[in-house]
Amino acid sequence: MKKRTEVDLTDETLMMAVKIGRIEYLELIFEKYNRKLVNFFYGNCKDHALSKDLAQNVFERIIIYRSRYNEKFPFESWLFRIAWNELNDYYRGKRLSLPGNEKVLEMLPHLEVGKEDTTEEQKIRLKKSLDQLSDNQKQLIILTQYNGHNYAEVAMIMNCSESAIKVRMHRTMKALKAEYRKCMVA
Repeated sequence: MKKRTEVDLTDETLMMAVKIGRIEYLELIFEKYNRKLVNFFYGNCKDHALSKDLAQNVFERIIIYRSRYNEKFPFESWLFRIAWNELNDYYRGKRLSLPGNEKVLEMLPHLEVGKEDTTEEQKIRLKKSLDQLSDNQKQLIILTQYNGHNYAEVAMIMNCSESAIKVRMHRTMKALKAEYRKCMVA
């Protein structure tokens, strides 16, 4: 019979060990998820040092809130919910600013813009339009358009159903389109 090793343990089993005070098992969780968390934060703030700090904060929160972990749910969902809360706490009191890269232009076909604008004019109008959205709408765009998460992943991160994310995304794109059209008239 094969002896069970730490490598064989699931994330949920590792977290249950952490929950009962075996903090040393957090090292295995850290090894598996630290890079994913840093990448998640980097995709949202485009600052590597800040991303590393926010990821570290997530592991601190795991220790603080370990008693709240429920093994009936996937560990990764719980972890990214903590990460999402950490990101929201960071941006609380600040205006969320979308990264200024070329992925913004990939959204233009969804807005059904006219051909009379130059690419630079479109980009400026789109940035102005994005700035008019709520922070929640911007975060949804960051997760889906910039970071490339699918609706199921975003639902897991935001702790809601996939259908709720689809509705929110539809409303967000509708609001963005309306803001873009206002910018065209102005």
